[in-house]
Amino acid sequence: MPLIDLYVKSSEVGEYIDERMDKLREVMKELVSTLVNSPKNDIIVTLHRCTVKNADPDGAELVVIAATNPGEVENVADSLVNTISMVLMEQLKLRDLAWSVEVWPIFLNGPWQLLRRGFIVDEVTHHK
Repeated sequence: MPLIDLYVKSSEVGEYIDERMDKLREVMKELVSTLVNSPKNDIIVTLHRCTVKNADPDGAELVVIAATNPGEVENVADSLVNTISMVLMEQLKLRDLAWSVEVWPIFLNGPWQLLRRGFIVDEVTHHK
């Protein structure tokens, strides 16, 4: 289950993305689900509110972290980064903006669980 988190450097960048988030999320889920062979509802795309008080001026305006379990997705990590970058360029019209954007895949070893209404409905166990 890829978790795609968008972290913004400023409220202005966050507001710009928020206005386009529904379409961005829809396209991102569609393309990433095809790439990683996962149902669209298993791909979570979230825009985080800007909580940065004194951002490093050398940092990107937008940092995207795609976190998922290691395995087959690691084999398509380059394609995952390229797909996310392409969606961002098209949906956010990045060529018209003076932003820098970083896209990072992160592969998390270990178990996870999804709970709904107090029941475990999905999980991955960690094999040592």
